[in-house]
Amino acid sequence: MLNEQNVNYPGTAHPPRQKLPVWVLFAGIFVAGLAVSGLVYYFATYWPPSTLQKIEPGFVYLRASSTSGQVNAEVVFSNNDGSIKRTIQTIPNYIAEEYPSKNHDVAEDRGLIVYKVVQEKTPGIAEASLWVSDRGKKPEKILVLPEDRFFQDVIISADGEQVAYSLIHQEEDIPPELWTVKPDGKENKMIIERLEKTYGANFKLIDFTEDEKGVFLQLDDPDVDISSEIFVADLETKRINPFINIDELLLSQGMETDSIEAFSFSPDRTKIAFSIVSSEVSSEPFSEENDYIYQENAIIYIHDLNTKTTRPLYPASVGVSDYDYVFIGDLSWSNSGKILLYLMEAFTQEIKIIDVRSNNSEPITLVKAPVETTDTFIIPLGWASEDRVVYIEDRPIVPNSSEFRTNLYTVKTDGSDKKLIDSTAANLGVFESFILLGSFKEKEGWLLY
Repeated sequence: MLNEQNVNYPGTAHPPRQKLPVWVLFAGIFVAGLAVSGLVYYFATYWPPSTLQKIEPGFVYLRASSTSGQVNAEVVFSNNDGSIKRTIQTIPNYIAEEYPSKNHDVAEDRGLIVYKVVQEKTPGIAEASLWVSDRGKKPEKILVLPEDRFFQDVIISADGEQVAYSLIHQEEDIPPELWTVKPDGKENKMIIERLEKTYGANFKLIDFTEDEKGVFLQLDDPDVDISSEIFVADLETKRINPFINIDELLLSQGMETDSIEAFSFSPDRTKIAFSIVSSEVSSEPFSEENDYIYQENAIIYIHDLNTKTTRPLYPASVGVSDYDYVFIGDLSWSNSGKILLYLMEAFTQEIKIIDVRSNNSEPITLVKAPVETTDTFIIPLGWASEDRVVYIEDRPIVPNSSEFRTNLYTVKTDGSDKKLIDSTAANLGVFESFILLGSFKEKEGWLLY
C-alpha cells in the first residue's frame, strides 16, 4: 500500500515556492568564479614537482669544478642567451676522463640527451652510470655498470628509440663490447662481444646509420691521431663491414693528404665533412739559403654518400708557408645540416662557420683568440640553436699561472650578441670544465617539468 503522506492527490493545495533574490544568485556565481580561479592558480604555481610552463629552446651542459683536490660536477639547463638557468643534477666525487671520448649524444628532434657519468662511490671504487634527460628535465639514471666496467662511447639514434654504447673492462687488453639499450633502461643486450679488427686494433663509436639499423665505427689506430677508415656494425647480423676509407677516396680523385685532422657526419648521416692537411713545394725559390717554399694547406671537404661526390670548401682553406702550424678541427654541423662550425688555427685561433651548400661561400669569423697572448684558448663546443653557437674560452687568472678561468659563452652566427653563460676556475689540462651535452628545439604545448 502506498504511503498516503507521499501521494499528491488532484486538487490538493501546496504552498507557493520561495524565489531566491537576484543578488544572492550573482553573489554565488562570483564566489564560484573566485574558487575556480584560485584552484587554477594553485595548480599552476605550487603543484609539485614544478610549475606548468612551456619548454623553450635551450641546451644542457656539464660544469666541473675542483675544490681541495676533489672534483664535483653539475648538469645545468640554460636557455640560449643564459637568462634562464637551473641545475638539474649534482654529481659529487666526479671523475673526469683524461682522454675524453664520445661521452654524450642527443636526438635533437626528440630532445633526448644521453650521457655517461663516472664518480667515486667509495675510496678507490668508481661507478659508471648512464643518464637520460628529456629536454632539460631532471635526468634519470637508466643503467649502472658492474664494478671494473666502464663506458667508452655513447650514442643515441636520431629517433631517440635506442642507445648504443661500447663497454670496456678495466683490463686494457680486453677489446670493447658493443651493447644497445632503450632510453628507459630496458632491453640492455650485448651485440658484439669483441670490437676489434683482425690485426688487433679496436673501434670507436661515431653515430647510428641513416636507417638506424647499424652503427658507424672508426678504427682506433694507435699509430695515427685520426684514422681514415670507417666501418659499419650491423645490429641485426652482428657483423662489422668496411664502409669508407677517406685516404683511398682522396687518392682515387687524384688528391693526396698528409693527415686527416677531423671528420663529422651530417645530422641525417648522408654527408661527411672532413679536414685534411697537405703539403706543397713551390717551384719558385724563396732565397739562396732556402731553395723552395714549403706550403701547408688545411682544407675542408664534403663527401656526399648518396652521389659519391667529394668537393672542397676552398674559402675555408688556410695556407701557411715554411711548415708553420696549421689546423682545422672540431667540425660540427648545425641541426639543419646547412652550416658547419669549426676551429681554425694558423697564427692564432679563430672559431668560424661556413655554409656547406656552396663551394664559394665565405666563412664568417665568430670569435678570435687575443693576439697579444699565447696562453688564451678558445674551443667551439657545438650548437645551442640554428643561429647560436656555444664555445669556451680558457685564460690564466694571472699571467703565467697554471690556474685558469674557463668561461662558457654563446654567440650568434653573425658574430654578435655574445652572452656569458657560466664560469669556473680549474687547472688547465686536469679535466674539461664544460661539456655541451646537447641542445633541443622548442616543444609545442604545455608540459609539466
